[in-house]
Amino acid sequence: MVLSTEERTTMISSWLKDFKIRPDVLTASTNPKTTECPELEPFIIAPSTDNKLTNEDGAALIIPENKGKLHDDIVHKSLFLLKSKNTRRRKFAVYLLKKLPLEKLDLYLPQLVQALRLEDFEKIKEDLHLQLLERYDEEYRSDRIRQTIKSIITKLFKFSDLRRVVSYENIVKLDDVMKKKEKYKRVQSWTNSGDLGQSDEEYDEILCSFFGEEESQDLSSFLIEICTQDAKLSNSFYWYLMIECESQQNTGLIDIQEMYIIVLKRFLMKLEQGSIAQRKRHNLLQENFDLINKLSEIFKEAQETGGTRMKKTEKLITKLNEYNKDLYESNKKFLLPTDPTVTFDRFIPEKTVLFKAENMPCKMTLRLSGSFLAYSERHVIYKNGDDLRQDAIILQLIKLFDDIWKDNGLDLKLTPYVVIPTSPEGGFLEYIESKSIANILGEYGSLESYFLSAESGSLSHETKVDNFTKSCAGYSIITYVLGIGDRHLDNLLITPEGKLFHVDFAYILGFDPKPLPPPIKLTKDMIDVMGGSQSKNFTHFVKYCQTAFTLLRRNSALIIELFASSSVPSTYTKISPTKLTNRLNEKFFLEKSEIEASKRIENIIKMSSSAVLASLVEKIHGIAQSMRS
Repeated sequence: MVLSTEERTTMISSWLKDFKIRPDVLTASTNPKTTECPELEPFIIAPSTDNKLTNEDGAALIIPENKGKLHDDIVHKSLFLLKSKNTRRRKFAVYLLKKLPLEKLDLYLPQLVQALRLEDFEKIKEDLHLQLLERYDEEYRSDRIRQTIKSIITKLFKFSDLRRVVSYENIVKLDDVMKKKEKYKRVQSWTNSGDLGQSDEEYDEILCSFFGEEESQDLSSFLIEICTQDAKLSNSFYWYLMIECESQQNTGLIDIQEMYIIVLKRFLMKLEQGSIAQRKRHNLLQENFDLINKLSEIFKEAQETGGTRMKKTEKLITKLNEYNKDLYESNKKFLLPTDPTVTFDRFIPEKTVLFKAENMPCKMTLRLSGSFLAYSERHVIYKNGDDLRQDAIILQLIKLFDDIWKDNGLDLKLTPYVVIPTSPEGGFLEYIESKSIANILGEYGSLESYFLSAESGSLSHETKVDNFTKSCAGYSIITYVLGIGDRHLDNLLITPEGKLFHVDFAYILGFDPKPLPPPIKLTKDMIDVMGGSQSKNFTHFVKYCQTAFTLLRRNSALIIELFASSSVPSTYTKISPTKLTNRLNEKFFLEKSEIEASKRIENIIKMSSSAVLASLVEKIHGIAQSMRS
């Protein structure tokens, strides 16, 4: 639904009112319909005989109607504003984003990098020009330290016609009281007028008066500044930009590619001119780039080797041993891609494993570097030949769902592992110690037998079953809402603690290579380990699903906005943004009440648990897997 100018004016004005972010602003098109029973409005009520979700202590889990709404409302509003090329709206979006803590910003970074496509490209070029001056002009750098703000602005105008730099008088105020009065007067005038047609120059002046010069940033400058402050953000931002620079080569969008290259250049310059830690991070990122290019060459050579998977593994181990000699001589260190707070200096080739799959993902073991004597190891999964950007977006949403649920006291024991795409054709995944359900059933005969075995860890059997029940509920709702397809027992994994999680997200939004897949992957073995369909655990499972779904439904606007703003290439070649939004809207049953939507989920679970065709397809898949070399 496209908002009218009047509706946009009302929305943005309300956000600015009293200089606060109001927590109750949502577009009418995405507000889920709440229960039509007034006496039940304060609660989520599962439509069953029990009517309450009880936890292991027997306490009722009830969620007030005013909880679980508008998770990270700042992000929803910011992404809405960043859809526009209007400079004033984009700068206000940046002002909102500055309220987010760093760990939250990392969660939404993919969408913000995509939002750079609507930035003012000329402004980005001008900012690069200024950074180059700052880097190479010693006189300018000296002046920056000892001269006043007024003299700096005067000097800047000598170098470039910067129309966006406001006057000295609009930046410097006599005291805080005068500044606050000026802010209130100017912003109230703008807010009350409701005029969204002001020129960018007029808006810049208002914005600088309200927020201060340092806060009236464009998105690119904000991301560059904030991402240099944190190791995780630096790593993520670097690789997101690298991928965009590379992926634009085949699109013909030269301007966009040039923009991403300039932003990347500015980001690296900012790191290079920063603190000791930032300069070190700059060097490590550059080393990682060379390392990953070399890895790509090694893996392509191994993949092209004829023969069995074992032969390919032997070739890979040989090449990694050769590369290790070069690493030993150079004494270089590299950032662990999935955890850039630590470094590694060697591969451990003999522990390399190639998995059964078309492009043979590889489990690699790395030796961590540090001042300690006993070196420790870390495992990662490296994929070469797969575009991991879609997986990264799905894992981003899984992390968001986990945050929403935990913020409301619902811990469903998820495993949101890290995915770092490093090119349009590969990247790294965090390795989680686990076994596929297919392997467990082949080795132990049942999930119950596996949970009772010593291999599954030291936790009690009851705890493992509880972890499984909760995580199964969480991923059931995740795969249903996101329409994740190609679900089989080889991409459903279980940790030693009993936590189930899904991997491989090549098919989403209802696309599936298998005929008539069930909405939720729920097999007899999975139900049996809960105690059967008539057990207390299965009753809890259903209610966990209903509660989890209701909380996501209340945040449907943010979820849909994030998905629509992600621009995943493999998704957008199959479905238009409008159809994408419609499909997600349908999943949430937004035209229904919460009671009705919750009942729908219960029916979907019943239908999925009795899917006969899915069992047959699973057997066919198992035969195909056994034939892989």
